Amino acid sequence: MLPCNATYKAAHACGPAQVVAVDRSASTLVCAAHLMDAISGHIGADATATRVLPMLCPLLVVHSLNGRQFKDVMAVVQVCGPRACELARERATFKT
Repeated sequence: MLPCNATYKAAHACGPAQVVAVDRSASTLVCAAHLMDAISGHIGADATATRVLPMLCPLLVVHSLNGRQFKDVMAVVQVCGPRACELARERATFKT
């Protein structure tokens, strides 16, 4: 059984994946990317690295995105990437 906090994190990080599985239109993908960005800001580096980024990266290769939409999704990836790197920095700091 997951602790309450882990259950909350898992449920909120999976919501956009369910939306994208049903509707793959470009505008929905961009909205889902922005939703994942907002979620990432609240769930922390570990969940961002394990749940948000694996959902975001495949959106970069969707052919229906136009240039502006691709830039929007890429901007979200560029924001979430450093959030996930915080976890690696924190763990490296504790080891030294």
